[in-house]
Amino acid sequence: MQYVRDEGVARVVVPSPRGRRVGAAVEQTLLIFGMIFLNELGVFVVALVLLAMSAGRYRWELMQAAAVGGGIVGLVFVGAWFRYRRLDDPIVIEVTREAVRLVNFSRETDARTLPRNLVYDVKFVAHSRMMVIRTRGMEMVECRPVDDDNEIRRMVEFLREAVGLAGAGGGVGGGPGPGEVVR
Repeated sequence: MQYVRDEGVARVVVPSPRGRRVGAAVEQTLLIFGMIFLNELGVFVVALVLLAMSAGRYRWELMQAAAVGGGIVGLVFVGAWFRYRRLDDPIVIEVTREAVRLVNFSRETDARTLPRNLVYDVKFVAHSRMMVIRTRGMEMVECRPVDDDNEIRRMVEFLREAVGLAGAGGGVGGGPGPGEVVR
């Protein structure tokens, strides 16, 4: 974990969690075969079982069908592996004069940029064990970059100070709520 302050930029760099890319590729493969091909896969398995139960002369066809099915699953996994290659890169949360930028924090999106002047709260939510960044007029961002609550609290304190939120404390206040007027 790196906490870096340069001229006008504060950055938190979190090493990529081990197995993050493989987990995403496996999940994507299971999702594709579980959701799209569930019926077809069931029919295919039943057909293979019937073939195996029939005369021994169909053993070669059974092995060919299993090889084709395994090859298709393998190709989908390799495709997902390359799709999620950026998950091997570190998670970076960067605060500049203009924006708060979250890079590589989720598998759905590569980067998310929030205007710094609209960020009104950064806090740790204990019951969900997530860091939350709230921004006026935008959907809040929830993330759990590491699996250590104390490290997330430390990260929240660093980011609150970098954003310039009044008072430390990691979410006990620190700015107007979404319905409050700022003058």
